Amino acid sequence: MSGKRVARAVTALLITGLASTALAAVPAQAAPTPQGVAPVNATADEDKGGAGQGPILPAGGQSGGQGATSWAFAAPNVTAPSLTRSQVISRAASWVDQGLRYSGEGSYQGYRTDCSGYVSMAWKLSYSMDTTSYVPTGVASRIGKDDLKPGDALLNDAAGRDGHVVLFERWTNDAHTAYMGYEFTGTGVHHREIPYPYFPGGRGNPYRPVRNNSIVDDQTTTPPKPVAKNRTLETIQGGVLHEVYTDADGWHDNVAAGVGSMSALGFAYSPSGRRVIEAVENGALHEIYSEGDGWVDNAVPVSGTIDSLGFAYNPTTGIRVVEAIEGGTIHEIFADGDGWHDNVIPGVANVSALGFAYKPSGQRVIEAVVNGALHEIYADGDGWVDNVVQGVGGNISTLGFAINRNTGQRVIEAVEGGVLHEIYTDPSGAWQDNVVPGVSGTVTSVSVKLKPTGDRVVEAVVDGALHEIYTEAGVWHDSAIPGTAGGATAVSFDLTL
Repeated sequence: MSGKRVARAVTALLITGLASTALAAVPAQAAPTPQGVAPVNATADEDKGGAGQGPILPAGGQSGGQGATSWAFAAPNVTAPSLTRSQVISRAASWVDQGLRYSGEGSYQGYRTDCSGYVSMAWKLSYSMDTTSYVPTGVASRIGKDDLKPGDALLNDAAGRDGHVVLFERWTNDAHTAYMGYEFTGTGVHHREIPYPYFPGGRGNPYRPVRNNSIVDDQTTTPPKPVAKNRTLETIQGGVLHEVYTDADGWHDNVAAGVGSMSALGFAYSPSGRRVIEAVENGALHEIYSEGDGWVDNAVPVSGTIDSLGFAYNPTTGIRVVEAIEGGTIHEIFADGDGWHDNVIPGVANVSALGFAYKPSGQRVIEAVVNGALHEIYADGDGWVDNVVQGVGGNISTLGFAINRNTGQRVIEAVEGGVLHEIYTDPSGAWQDNVVPGVSGTVTSVSVKLKPTGDRVVEAVVDGALHEIYTEAGVWHDSAIPGTAGGATAVSFDLTL
């Protein structure tokens, strides 16, 4: 498939888990003008490795009259506050695309503008350390390759120009031969894919994994998810949120009290098992979540009128990510340790519908209807890529999208002229478009999940009623969901397996 590469969106998803991809970004508010800002000359400066390091300094430079020092002096004085992995990644992302020039004598936000000053900032250390000092001072400890998690680092502990350090975000493949990292080199601050442990031909010592001794995992342990194989649907019926679910007694349909009138929604279980809904209420984005026996409904502090959306948790970081359509453009809206962020995905316009899912690697993939045609839009190390899906009919009004976690197969359940179609990748990678047999009536909303077996579970609105459409051993079945009120206009669901 031919595709076009579009400019980088200033986002980094973590974790995450966090969660989350998972997503960090440059804070929405403008940062103060940094010292030492200048256009970077990629031909004159080095694009990889260190370019010299300044002296060890307290954060804030010459604060308190204390200037440059040695790591032996810093050791009993350096402090490293407890930070979650998602907070570290968010801090690292905040220096990306700020136009910072590499200089061991410059500073920004109180930290040296070189590789080790940058990682000291991300770890919120009380000193701008250098590459020789992280381990001897007790700030960091060596770990194994298989132990690497978001916010850890790859350290070349040589001195001066020969040393370098890279902040680790996530693996980009199952073989663990490359990773997404944050680093400050002679050409500026980068968020990019790096071969493990680092680009060949470097100076100094080998790059080895290390961990900030004060970093903590993001909390993901809370009450367990519902009983396996239960389905929970969040639906809009007459503008009102209904929760439709199964248990040992069958299907139930309950109104979600205290929630405003809505027009679109996406739903997922959080890593802790909480039910979380991202919904459009009067054009504004709201986050609705379960708490105890009730619901909490909070406006998300982003501007713009949202037409529709997709929602998922970053499987690596656990952070929640919304891909939303605003006036035909796609906005990526996500929450990290610094709050909510709203970034436009560049180069994509006239979008009328979308579905959104993560690959097991943490890569986010959007299936979108652009100018009436189906496009696959995804993020890689250099930005966003937009490809037309070949061999697919037009006139798609809405869709649901899922990725098989075992095989990587992409599956789209799309409504074309009111008829449900399944669009999927075959073993060769080619796209196929088939009508789903046995479904009568006009489909207006659809949500899909995949079982580990590859069987599909589709919850759909058919002639205003909720239907469960599913495969068993490759054979399709269509059953109306009993006991529901009817008059549904939208559905999103999650499935515990």
